[in-house]
Amino acid sequence: MSRRNDVLNPFAVQTAAGVANGFGLYSSGTGEAGTTTLVAGASDGPLLSSGSRIASYIRRLVTTAKTGASTGWSATQGQNRAPRPGVAGDVRRAAVLLRYTSPDGSSLTGRMRTQVYTSGGSPGAYADGPPVTLVSGQWTLVESTVTATDGFASVGWWFYHGSIQIPVAGSTYDATGAIVGDGEVFAGSSPSTTAWLYSWLGLPNASASIATSTMQLALVGTGAPQDVQVVIPGLTAGQVYLVEGTAAGSVWPVRGGRGTSNGSQLVLSDSRTPINVPVVYRVTVGGVVVRQSEPITVPYPDKYVLQSLDGQTSAEVALMSNGLPRTPDPRVSSYPIPGRPRPVIRYDIPGDGGGQLLVDTTGEQTPALAALLSTGRPVVIRTDGDVRDFPPVEILLITRFPSELTDARIQTGDTRRWTLEYLLVDDPDPDAVLPSSTWDDFDAVNTGSTWDSFDLQWVGADWDAFDRFDWEGQA
Repeated sequence: MSRRNDVLNPFAVQTAAGVANGFGLYSSGTGEAGTTTLVAGASDGPLLSSGSRIASYIRRLVTTAKTGASTGWSATQGQNRAPRPGVAGDVRRAAVLLRYTSPDGSSLTGRMRTQVYTSGGSPGAYADGPPVTLVSGQWTLVESTVTATDGFASVGWWFYHGSIQIPVAGSTYDATGAIVGDGEVFAGSSPSTTAWLYSWLGLPNASASIATSTMQLALVGTGAPQDVQVVIPGLTAGQVYLVEGTAAGSVWPVRGGRGTSNGSQLVLSDSRTPINVPVVYRVTVGGVVVRQSEPITVPYPDKYVLQSLDGQTSAEVALMSNGLPRTPDPRVSSYPIPGRPRPVIRYDIPGDGGGQLLVDTTGEQTPALAALLSTGRPVVIRTDGDVRDFPPVEILLITRFPSELTDARIQTGDTRRWTLEYLLVDDPDPDAVLPSSTWDDFDAVNTGSTWDSFDLQWVGADWDAFDRFDWEGQA
């Protein structure tokens, strides 16, 4: 996953004497006078959600107030517009961080306009956002979105104040952090975080910026629920890593998600997430979180499901109330000794033991559960985390599974109630990577194709893209 900022100089860094080309300029009103300066190394720049602070901005000091006309910061000039071409129907968003500071504490209201321009510089479609009030001394993000009606070559913006909105003499008006794109403001020079890596597409402060997620997530496969594919671009070779999922107050290791990096892409599949709740993945190295994903939700039409360890076989169940009995294993023993009033004992850390689930199945889910249990292998129960004090996901070894029809009349009803007695167990093969696709899936997708047609379809791609492709979901 990646985001793009097409503003060439998003943080208003000086590109020439007194100029921040690629950012914007101040448009003065009638009779207005003032000076424009660039502030670098600032400690009072806007603070972003990542915790980093923009340390540069461009400042307008008003020495004589205007008597009329519209004023404000703008990037409508050719050298400041974002070169992001498009066609009719394309949507473009522009946003910028502004701070107005008045000597008398008064505020200033204006509107953000986003506009597209032709290759010759002629203005095209534009859209104004709602009125926004800049409270004195506070950084404020202003934005608007335009839908193009014709083809265009670039995008500009203007936060303007009408003739009755007057920046008073002695006020300062600061601007920085512009973006033409989605999400929060960033630049190619932004400090990398656990969630995003930042870079320039070309020269610093003179080209578009790219934010690349440090972990890329996708729902893959044809199972119900689907697996989450977790893609981690190359960690530093030699790093000992652990990949974990977090959701609904629980943390679990992703299968195959621990090892030593060789510097290449790591592709994992996770079939053990809670369902219908946001899931966040993280990578830790030496106990420190070095990467963290955006949230993803695995949808499922019900609140509970029982499945195989690999997620390929599942049965939808209704969890019934039986008090969810549990029996921990105390791991203690005592030995009476003749002539002694008290026994000799042996003890250890208590085991998790097991318990009992009461579940109902109907229709085709009944043979599905019977087939799942008949393998004798551990099963996984996945929930939405809303089952009192029962964990959202558990691995169970079913030791007994008697069942009976719930309707007293044998000829009617198909609800079967199962009593599942279980032991809590760990993954028997935690280091085995769970494949999201197999060569059979690849063969099914490419039936009737030749290697020449395959090469043509994948021209320009690499093996990393091949490994990420959801062959099972396309089969």
